This record gives sequence, C-alpha cells and structure tokens, in this order.
Amino acid sequence: MSQAFSANIPFPTSGTFLLSDNSAESLINCTPGAAGCESTSVNDTTLDVGDRLRGVFGIDTISGQSILTGSGFDELAGIFDVTVTSAVQNSPTNWTF
Repeated sequence: MSQAFSANIPFPTSGTFLLSDNSAESLINCTPGAAGCESTSVNDTTLDVGDRLRGVFGIDTISGQSILTGSGFDELAGIFDVTVTSAVQNSPTNWTF
C-alpha cells in the first residue's frame, strides 16, 4: 500500500480554472424492481436512481500549470464509487443528480 502525501495545490484565487484530467468510469445498473431502483433493464445505458458509477481519475494540471511542482509528485489521483440517490430533469437536455 502506498503512503499518503499532502501538499498545497495552487488553485487560482479568482476567475475560472480548469482541471485537466484523465479518467475512466463504468455504469453499474441496479437490479430493476429492487427497492430504490428506477432502471428498467440491467442492460440500459441511461443513468438512473439506484445506479452506480465506479471509476478512477488523475489530474495532471490546473489551468495549464503542473501541480505539486517541486514536491517529487506530479499528479492528484483517486478512485470513486458513487450511487445515484436522486435525479431531477431541469430541461429536456439538463439533469441534476
């Protein structure tokens, strides 16, 4: 197991900033008919309440600047496993999860 490391990351103090990431995620459908599951099929590709997203991410730069410069480390990385607990359609093309 790797040792954890903490450092100050240079987030801009004003304006907008971009996190440049490399990531991968997969959709894990809940079982239709199970409590809290709104999926209609285990084979659908639509994110619904009860479904999970599992993945990994790595962030190399913030607004074009390398992160953790001089620390010997050059990436912020992580894993995630998130369950959708609600979904609200705000417009035909916009959802809030």
